[in-house]
Amino acid sequence: MSQLRDIKDRINSVKKTRKMTLAMKMVSAAKFKRFSKSAVSSRFIIHELDYNINQVCHNADGLFDVPLMEPVDSDRDLILVIAGDRGLCGGFNSNILKFSSQYIKQSENDSELMLFGKKAISFFKHSQDPIIGSYENFQETLSIDVIDTIVSECVDLYLSKKYEKIVILYNEFKTAVTTNLISKQLFPIRWDTDDDCDVDQNIIIEPSVDEVLADLCKSYVKYSLYNAFLESSAAEQGARMAAMDAASSNAGDMIDELTLIYNRQRQAQITTELSEIVAGAEALVS
Repeated sequence: MSQLRDIKDRINSVKKTRKMTLAMKMVSAAKFKRFSKSAVSSRFIIHELDYNINQVCHNADGLFDVPLMEPVDSDRDLILVIAGDRGLCGGFNSNILKFSSQYIKQSENDSELMLFGKKAISFFKHSQDPIIGSYENFQETLSIDVIDTIVSECVDLYLSKKYEKIVILYNEFKTAVTTNLISKQLFPIRWDTDDDCDVDQNIIIEPSVDEVLADLCKSYVKYSLYNAFLESSAAEQGARMAAMDAASSNAGDMIDELTLIYNRQRQAQITTELSEIVAGAEALVS
């Protein structure tokens, strides 16, 4: 009897767990929809800014003086790593952290780190590479104003000529269940000399090429960083949604299996009790 009670308790426990995973799946689905929509919209803004930068550079025949676009002679890089604050999202965190670790090892320069997310902070806390900044729960406070603060800090760090380049590593969502691992250079800002620009178009640039390019570069970095956070957040919620869906399915299979075991043992117990009753009745008759 106690064994049946234990199985019944396990069934109830798994049912409660399935309710939790289904609720988490629904929450993640709602967040995924919001973040993915914003991420896709921000891609268009980055494309337009990139096009405008190349258009101005072509129009100026490469004759401009913008510090954010000039290479720096240094033996150090600044690496920005975006991970998550929580688990239960499949391989989302482990993939980007392994990718980041491999990128740092293969880099020819020494690296300093700026980390976003508790998982990244925990992973690199014993690293030999210095950590110059760390941010937690950035998804809850993500806004353009917060991004402006980070961009200003990165601009000051690059203009100090301490780093040869500043790179951001993050997950880019492709679908709800697939992502790409991205390494994107923020500084120095590069322009494509082979880009398909309208070179015959007459462009009036005011007040000057340098000032226009400087503003375009800051906007490009701001929205590139904002897009990276949105992409990472969408990828995390998609991974968590898929993980919770799989967990709910596994919980359902476990409930079915435990219910079958419970019914078999209960039937065996009933059969045993009936046999004992019949045997007792026969003994009384004889």
